[in-house]
Amino acid sequence: MRIKAYVNTSTGKTKHYSVSIDPSNGKGLENISAPKWIEISEESDGFHLYHFGDDGICIADTWHETLEDAKEQATFEFDIKGDDWKSI
Repeated sequence: MRIKAYVNTSTGKTKHYSVSIDPSNGKGLENISAPKWIEISEESDGFHLYHFGDDGICIADTWHETLEDAKEQATFEFDIKGDDWKSI
């Protein structure tokens, strides 16, 4: 099972960061911007909420025990409503 929703807004209630290790200056934190779209995928260990950037590359993900939990997180972060989700 996979569903997709386009992101029109970010609630600002969460922040995601990318961490890189540069041998010349140590660790670097970089703020990840809001995704273009999100997907929820049912996997053997639960449900994964994937964030995709403009270029179609996954930029972040979170794990959730249930589909309802994953959808609640999407609503919390991006104000995604029930009818925003489409099967893919």
